Amino acid sequence: MVQRNLLFVRRGFVYRNIELKEYYENLEWFIPNKNYLPTIETLLKKKKDLKVINLSFFYSCA
Repeated sequence: MVQRNLLFVRRGFVYRNIELKEYYENLEWFIPNKNYLPTIETLLKKKKDLKVINLSFFYSCA
């Protein structure tokens, strides 16, 4: 699960899950950005990829 979250963590996403939040906050390179909202548009550049990805798992960890 940690690797799956890296896309968001690299952009500063702050998790509500206590375990994930503590884990990432202890990483030297992590810079929290409370204004970052994870959207597929911020991760992908091609619209055709949007149809393939199911966003439900992104928000289930937040």
